[in-house]
Amino acid sequence: MAPVISLDRELPESFTPFVEQSPVLFDGKAVLVFVTQDKLSGIDHYEVAEAKPAFLGDGDLVWENAVSPYVLKDQRRRAILR
Repeated sequence: MAPVISLDRELPESFTPFVEQSPVLFDGKAVLVFVTQDKLSGIDHYEVAEAKPAFLGDGDLVWENAVSPYVLKDQRRRAILR
């Protein structure tokens, strides 16, 4: 018999991600750092999308599973993080 899974309708704690760069960490690359938790069942994962500044809509964003710290693909830091 499959386990009963209840819907988790509680939002995780609010958090503020930030970009950090250090010459001694991650080969000097810029990383997105975030920390949060879900007090009930647990968040399965978080996703990040790096959009070019001229980007027009969310439909074409490429979302990737992200674990903090997340090394930014756009190391020139021109992308908008979502």
